[in-house]
Amino acid sequence: MKTTVAAHLAANPFRQQLDAITDDMCEIANDSITPQFSDDRSDTTSFEHINGVYDRDVAPSQHDAIKAEKARRADLYRKQVEIQLANGVDVQDVEITYTDIDGHGQYNAELTFVGAMVQAGVIDADDLS
Repeated sequence: MKTTVAAHLAANPFRQQLDAITDDMCEIANDSITPQFSDDRSDTTSFEHINGVYDRDVAPSQHDAIKAEKARRADLYRKQVEIQLANGVDVQDVEITYTDIDGHGQYNAELTFVGAMVQAGVIDADDLS
């Protein structure tokens, strides 16, 4: 798995600490940014405040990102079905090619699901071997 420089820097705790200190130290005049990001309590705004407003009001939530990804995949699969049906394939014989599957994420989700089933007593851990 390749690690990008940006991902490495983001994961570095010293870089995170430096970013936090820089965000707290630097100030921007309220009249030089949009009113949405300005801090009405003073004449200046910190990067920390701007980042907080962005995360709260502007950035898409995790729910919205998941919803958009589901819609994208549903559209992709719908197009595959329409193409096959247009080519005369019977509806029972339509095959969908699942793309962009995160095998590692799916494996972790499956392990979490099975672990929850064992903890709930739905299945017995001895039966898993």
